[in-house]
Amino acid sequence: MTTVHKHLDDIPLMGKKRAEDIKLKPDEEIDYSEIPPLDEDFFREAKCVKRQLKKQKRFSSR
Repeated sequence: MTTVHKHLDDIPLMGKKRAEDIKLKPDEEIDYSEIPPLDEDFFREAKCVKRQLKKQKRFSSR
């Protein structure tokens, strides 16, 4: 299996439409087959990562 590494700045923010679609999807329709089970070892080594949002530039209209 190939491991893909991404920097947090490379991951786009989720749009409102996509977030709403996910909220409305029943759990039974979510495919979990590629996600390995998480055991105690995983949570022992897990770290909380908080994403820093970039400040948006404001443009004034004249």
